[in-house]
Amino acid sequence: ELSASSAAAARARIARFGADCPTWRVYQALQRMSGPRMLVDKTPANASHVSFMRRARETFEHARYIHLIRHPYACISSGLQMFRDFLDVSETTWAMVEQSWVDTNRACDEFMAELR
Repeated sequence: ELSASSAAAARARIARFGADCPTWRVYQALQRMSGPRMLVDKTPANASHVSFMRRARETFEHARYIHLIRHPYACISSGLQMFRDFLDVSETTWAMVEQSWVDTNRACDEFMAELR
């Protein structure tokens, strides 16, 4: 969306970063591409690791954080569907996705407490 390019062009741009490119460098490039607009990362997997959020805080000095909490039932249900239907991980259970929801929200709580 930032460059109004095709999926093939976007894949080529990502490939140019190279396999050893650190994640922060990709985010830095995305921030430059977004210009005056705010870059928003809403990737749930990134919120499941306090270390990732700490690195983001170190990398982006003016970052703002919003901890949105979805109702557990809706979140777990969609997570289960994603693992089974899109990622083809049929052995995923409700309990596994529920634990992931709990762990992610605990990590966010811990990180947000550090910001106060």
